[in-house]
Amino acid sequence: MSGAGLLRVVGVVVVGAAVVAGSGAVDGRVTVPGAPRAAAPETAPPARPVATRTLVCPGQETVGVPGLPAEPGATPVDLVAVAAPDGVSAARGRELPAGILQVGPTDAADAQRVTAPGSAATARLAGPRSGVVTATQRLAPALAAVQRSLATSGERAALVSVPCGVPVTDAWFPAGAGQAGRQEHLVLTNPHETPVTVDVTLHGATGPIASVAGRDVVVEPRGRTVVLLDALDGTEASPTAQVHVRGGTVHASLHDGWLDGITARGADDVAPSATGQDLVVPGLVVAGPDDPTVVRVAGVADRATEVRVTTLGPNGPVGDPLRPVRIPAGASRDVGLPSLPAGTYGVRVSATAPVAAAAYLGRADGRRPQGSGSVGAPVRDFAWVPAVPALDDLAGLPLGQPEGARLRHRVALTNPGDTAVATTVTVVGGDGSTAPRRVDVPARGTSAVDVGDATSVWVSAAQGVRAAVVSEADGGLVTVAPLVAPWQTTTPYVLSPSR
Repeated sequence: MSGAGLLRVVGVVVVGAAVVAGSGAVDGRVTVPGAPRAAAPETAPPARPVATRTLVCPGQETVGVPGLPAEPGATPVDLVAVAAPDGVSAARGRELPAGILQVGPTDAADAQRVTAPGSAATARLAGPRSGVVTATQRLAPALAAVQRSLATSGERAALVSVPCGVPVTDAWFPAGAGQAGRQEHLVLTNPHETPVTVDVTLHGATGPIASVAGRDVVVEPRGRTVVLLDALDGTEASPTAQVHVRGGTVHASLHDGWLDGITARGADDVAPSATGQDLVVPGLVVAGPDDPTVVRVAGVADRATEVRVTTLGPNGPVGDPLRPVRIPAGASRDVGLPSLPAGTYGVRVSATAPVAAAAYLGRADGRRPQGSGSVGAPVRDFAWVPAVPALDDLAGLPLGQPEGARLRHRVALTNPGDTAVATTVTVVGGDGSTAPRRVDVPARGTSAVDVGDATSVWVSAAQGVRAAVVSEADGGLVTVAPLVAPWQTTTPYVLSPSR
């Protein structure tokens, strides 16, 4: 890094003297002292489809650092959003009225709109601006959006993607490195009408790194700022960035780019990691035994933790168990994986205290150095993928092809459980046709599905399974977009006046 949980979306509707709020699939009743008690229903109200949803995309990640001139030649980014078509059987909301899906920059009204489920809305962004995706009524429950960029040559050669997501109050990014020419840009977007204050803390091998550079970062209403993490520490070999928001929420995304002298070593974006004591990272597609693979783990609790990392392949756990690693409170460390044969893998991270985790995958440039995988090994491109929650609902991603290049997409599914799990992967073709496929994910193992020329792909809920879309281009370019399943429905609960 050198210059040379999920958000629960709450909707509130005022009905007479009662307030009805939707919060995921939660039901509850709260009494308010001091007023006559209203009769409470004996059973929970039925779940109803989400009728509005907003996602945020980071935009050009290296543009917009306060005090620095605009970076010339930065690669424009493409935003693509889609609502699941009717042929995806797990999609909800068909009983809702027709809706609108629109995509555009946060600072302008020039958004592209579509009204048909399955039709993609797109936008290209350049300059210091983020993107926003909004969907209403029928298009809101099963909404997915991704930001993607591709440069096939030159100093910025890389394939980069990140799913557009929701604003959060806290986020952890176990990503980046300390090689010369490596830089991390943390993009913070405030889609709201009031300013927020953000504290950014960098964690290293021994714990939090003292720095005032990341304190009291103000993000203006409907604004955006980019924090260059070199300003906090530019030499930490295994950094993790922590974001804490005061006075609201922000969308956060981390960009890691590496220019080794005049040689492009790739770039990628990473979304926030899930946190907990039992995490799973899907989507490690290894092209050959020289590819480096690494798991970055950060302690998020106020006590030390012991971590065990298990690689889950097509036939179950791979190789001999790795030795457990002790991580001090607030520290961030790498666990290099041994050489793996070509194939698709996931990683399970088990810890004695809560952690955040992400996996690094490189496309080797030459022979692999001896020993475990390293984020400093020479590569042509690399990808970061964070730990993600299990698929408790439908999850999807727009795919498609950029101009002048051809991407190869596959879905990777990892099951950490002790029994096999079946799910449905629905591939949407360019003509709008849908092709559902049953996929059996082995116990403590990983499956992969090639989705060819699909325009989008959708994975149904599957107990314990994590999923990601791996995209590749010629020249060893690779990126991984994790799949996160938003709740398609909301169950109202009632705030009743008390006596």
